[in-house]
Amino acid sequence: MLVFDFDERLRLWDLRAPKSPLVKEVVHTTGGGVWRHKWNSPSASHFLLAAMHAGFAVGAWEPKDLDFSHDRQATPFVSYYRQTSELAYGADWFILSEQSGSSNCPKFRALVATCSFYDNHVTFAVYEE
Repeated sequence: MLVFDFDERLRLWDLRAPKSPLVKEVVHTTGGGVWRHKWNSPSASHFLLAAMHAGFAVGAWEPKDLDFSHDRQATPFVSYYRQTSELAYGADWFILSEQSGSSNCPKFRALVATCSFYDNHVTFAVYEE
């Protein structure tokens, strides 16, 4: 389970051992923390954030970083974008394609919907990696 909070920390939990998170990583969101997040399926290598004052963000892990059999800490890559100066409130996406290996096509492609809080602004975009 992936959890973000107002303390700007990402926590990844294994529910079979809920005493402490597998990962506790600071994700700088320029104050306010994360209001909403969405983790993609089935590979769960990307996550989308509504990071309040920082805008919206897409983060990613390499699958090898999520192998905890060798006491490794996963450090996500996070890329921010901002469509409006208002508070980033909601975010969701539809995964268009997800590929591994080398090819000329984008490795990850998603249709992203975001909304701000005070002005009720909704934005649609395509995210490619």
